[in-house]
Amino acid sequence: MTHTITLVGDVYVSKTEALRALSVLFDIPIDDSHPSNAVLRLEGGVVLSIEVPKFGEDLPLTLDLTGNNIDAVELATTRLVDTVYAGLSWTMTRIGE
Repeated sequence: MTHTITLVGDVYVSKTEALRALSVLFDIPIDDSHPSNAVLRLEGGVVLSIEVPKFGEDLPLTLDLTGNNIDAVELATTRLVDTVYAGLSWTMTRIGE
């Protein structure tokens, strides 16, 4: 079973800008094997993808963390929220359950 946690940020940046910033921050390469859906592969098999606004909407940055192990997804989420705030000053808030 796949588990997903969605985070919404307090910044308005493009997917490309966000992926670059997160890639540098976490010191991991961007996986662009599917160019229309580039992702970051985090520890524990967790994949970080970025939601792209549709129809020119001006929406805040939205991240999805997905993986098969809920504990790994939860841990990656906690680390991401803390690291992104400390390194980029972006506040990330979990939405939904």
